[in-house]
Amino acid sequence: ILGKHWRVSRRVWLPLIAAAACVAFAFLWFSYRFESQREVSGTLPRAGAVASSYEWYELEDGSIVELNDGAQLKYRLNKDVRSLDLLSGEAHFIVEKEPQRPFIVKARGTQVKAIGTAFNVSLRDDSLEVFVTHGTVELVSPVLSESSDETRVYAVDPPAKLTAGERSMVLLVGDSIAPLRDMPSGDALESILAWKHQTLEFEAAPLSEVIESFGRYN
Repeated sequence: ILGKHWRVSRRVWLPLIAAAACVAFAFLWFSYRFESQREVSGTLPRAGAVASSYEWYELEDGSIVELNDGAQLKYRLNKDVRSLDLLSGEAHFIVEKEPQRPFIVKARGTQVKAIGTAFNVSLRDDSLEVFVTHGTVELVSPVLSESSDETRVYAVDPPAKLTAGERSMVLLVGDSIAPLRDMPSGDALESILAWKHQTLEFEAAPLSEVIESFGRYN
């Protein structure tokens, strides 16, 4: 009798267990698909504002954004790409590694592409500076290919790889764009990232730059 009872119970319960497992798997799959396709966007520090001092943010993917005084950026994260536009100022990025979803920072026509690395981007009136603090990034910068009194036409440089410790600066001077590349060391290296420690350091800087920096922090 017990044997027959077990055989009957197993026939009843096994299909129910299998059906419940299918339902749970379908729920988890659709939840994953929804989350992976969901787009998240925003402005840091907030729409219409700029950083008033050092500010720190964690994005939805786990990447860290550090903003210097006067910085503002927009970001958009979806299943294909993590795209950020630096609108003003300076920011440092610590990128969560996701090889299938590149992390791209855009500033004045230049794109900095990373997968899992850390780098600093500084946008000024006449220049754009990219400094890699960890890993490797791809830098694509615009090049003036044609100019007239009314229009300017820009081409795009092939991607250039920058590794940790390297810096690239795009100087915008009149009608020309002159990308520079070097590897700062010593005091110059510390000065680049001094703002992350909420200090100000200057070396051979004009007095006007010093006054402007103090004015922002005061």
